[in-house]
This record gives sequence, C-alpha cells and structure tokens, in this order.
Amino acid sequence: MIFKHCVHEELIAVSPCASLDKKLVIGGKREPRKRVLTDGEIALLWQASHRLEYPEGHLYRWLLLSGCRLTEASGAHWSEFNFDQNVWTVPPERFKANETHVLPLTDTMLALLASIPRNGPWVFSHDGAVAMNGFSKVKSKVDAIMGDVPGWVNHDLRRTVRTNLAALNIADHVAEATVGHGRKGIQRVYDQWRYLPQIREALAAWHARLAAIVGDQPEPQPGNVVPLRRRARLLLTFTFMNTIQRPDDAPFPKGRVVVLGSTKPLLPFPGGRGFRLWRACRQTTRLH
Repeated sequence: MIFKHCVHEELIAVSPCASLDKKLVIGGKREPRKRVLTDGEIALLWQASHRLEYPEGHLYRWLLLSGCRLTEASGAHWSEFNFDQNVWTVPPERFKANETHVLPLTDTMLALLASIPRNGPWVFSHDGAVAMNGFSKVKSKVDAIMGDVPGWVNHDLRRTVRTNLAALNIADHVAEATVGHGRKGIQRVYDQWRYLPQIREALAAWHARLAAIVGDQPEPQPGNVVPLRRRARLLLTFTFMNTIQRPDDAPFPKGRVVVLGSTKPLLPFPGGRGFRLWRACRQTTRLH
C-alpha cells in the first residue's frame, strides 16, 4: 500500500513489489481451521479452568459459555452488563462486525459473573487497573494442566460452541447470531430482529449439555463460600486454625477447609486466600 501510494503521488516510477508473487511471500492458500474440542477435551478444559485462579479460569469458562471472541471477553466492562434485563452489550468498537452485539445472560452465566470480584471497571483483570492480557502464557498453563491433548487455539472454542449448537438442532440463523456472526446478503439489510429470546434458549440448551459434559460443577461464590452437596458417609471438618493434625500426624496448612480421608484437591476457592476444598474418600478418619 505504501508503494502504491508513492506511485500514485509520482514519488517513484514503479513499485518494487509490482512483480512480487503473493504466494512467494505468504505461501499457498491457507485452509480454514476445523478443530473442534471433543466432549472429553471440554471436560478437561473445564477442570483445568477451576485449577486456575481469577481471572484466568473464569475467562476460559466464559469463553465456553458464551462462544464469544477472546478480545470481546477480555475487554469486557461491568458497564456493558444490564442485570435488570440480563443482557451483555458489546459495543461496536469492540465487535468484529463494527456493530452492537447483544447477548442474553443465562443463569449459568450470571452465576459465573456473581463469583467474580469487582475490583475495577474490567470484568477480567489481574490488578483491576487494566484488562486481562498475556493470553499465550495463560494458554500454556491450560495446556500443561490438560495434559496430552491435540493442539488447539483459543479461537477453536468458538467453533466448538457453534458446532454443539448445530448438534442441538438450533436453527442455523439463531446459532450464527449466538456466536456473533453478522448477517449476509439481503438479510443484513432487511432482517433487523436480534433473536434475543431464541438466543437465550439456544444458550440454555448448550449450557445444559455443557453441564452434562463437565459433571455440573457449581460455580464458586464470592466471599470464600462454596455450596456443597450432601453426600452419604462424608465427614467434613471446617477449620481455620493455624494447623490441624490427622491421626498420622500429617499437618494440613493453615487456613484450609479440610475433608477428612483425602489429600487430593478438588476445587480452589475464589480470591486466592489460601483456602482449598479437599476431595473426600469413602473411608473417613477421625481427629485426635
């Protein structure tokens, strides 16, 4: 473009790139990506997200729930969320089609948002001052936790959501609107309906399927409170003392919620205050 401008302004006679073959620079035609995460990989990603602290784990769960683009999620402001109407409005300057994108919020999405601390204008932020960044490092953490999984990129999550919407028999135009694909052709001019009720139903159906895939893990609530389901033969001992001793004299670090009979972590509490929930074994033990 620079050389074309120079030729147009008669600053040079011929562009040095005039005879340059585009294929020699960028190679042949690139095939579109078709990577879609399997149900097992989705479950691994969801579990991995719970092992990451805010905002990293929350962001990946939001990407799976919403099917939105990474930049749309990472740059989200609290002011974009209307909790009276339960919608998220992405402004044109942050949306690829340069249009306003309105996404309904389901109960699952509201639960995730409720678990996020409000430390500033950004929904996803490490320090509250700037929006979350450093995605390549975060992706490396996710890959390490997930283990031996075929390579995938963050944008593949959008394709995964869109593919699952099709598998749920969601109408094509509703599925496209859900992931924020702009209308094409004459529809772009004449069809101005946003399909919000239909998108809400589509997201609810996807979230029900997602819950079945990941095991319906509840979202941790703010204030270091995690709702626990009652399970038979489970003995929970809550302690916030400096140390607690098991019969084998193995100390638990201070400030932990201890489930007797196990030493394996299940889910981290939000806020990173050192609390952990420990998975219970069927065989329980007693304190001194």
